[in-house]
Amino acid sequence: MCAAGEDFYEIMTQNLHRFPGGVTHSFTDSTEDQDRLLSFEKMFIGVNGSSLKTNRNLEVLRGIPVERLMMETYSPYCDIINTHAGSQYVKSVWPSKKKEKYEPDSTVKGRNEPCLVRDF
Repeated sequence: MCAAGEDFYEIMTQNLHRFPGGVTHSFTDSTEDQDRLLSFEKMFIGVNGSSLKTNRNLEVLRGIPVERLMMETYSPYCDIINTHAGSQYVKSVWPSKKKEKYEPDSTVKGRNEPCLVRDF
């Protein structure tokens, strides 16, 4: 939630009666922030490549109930790269090429395409 966390929680708490539901985007925060978000009954937590950068991120994400988890592509950004702690869990690899050398049977290198989100 970065610097807006406290304001966000206060606004949400005061306006829960107006809140139909939502998704926090690109979650990279602490276990405490995760627990606070999950205290809002209709709040889901969205994760993408940015959410999988560090081992600390992975530990926090393990605490999100699967029924409250949203997988984001945030295409074309926030891909999972080899230096991310979460890259060890990527099971499918698609051929990719620089956009200048794009071919129909490949993805654009460095883009997190929706086709890369798979069941596991």
